[in-house]
Amino acid sequence: MVRQIKSAKPNKLVPGVRPTGVTVVSIINWLLAILLLLGSLALVLAGGMLGSLGGGSIVGAIGIAVIAMGVVVLVISIVLIAATYWLWKMQKKGWISVMILDAILVVINIPALLTLDLLATAIVILGVIFIAYLYTKRALFQ
Repeated sequence: MVRQIKSAKPNKLVPGVRPTGVTVVSIINWLLAILLLLGSLALVLAGGMLGSLGGGSIVGAIGIAVIAMGVVVLVISIVLIAATYWLWKMQKKGWISVMILDAILVVINIPALLTLDLLATAIVILGVIFIAYLYTKRALFQ
């Protein structure tokens, strides 16, 4: 005689309950945000060193440009930290923010794929996976 075993966990979408996949996406995005934060600080420091070396020359201008890039990356990393927190809390603004930021990171890193940069490749692949996964879970976010 064969009996049908019922699952202890029904396969239903329950709004407000965080699935394991959302937890994984949140943790990886937090790690990425920390790496971006450290990278932005390195860019600002490197730009400052270049600026102090160059004075009024082209090296000074490059230093200012590097500082500006560092500030942009710093802002992106801070926004990603906040967005990931909201995603962790299953808030709709977190879902929207992480979807937009991951899409921006994918687009920014696509040209780096031509150089076979491992980090850029990982960011593009994970970003596409995260966007696809989070899109399937959009009904859970309120």
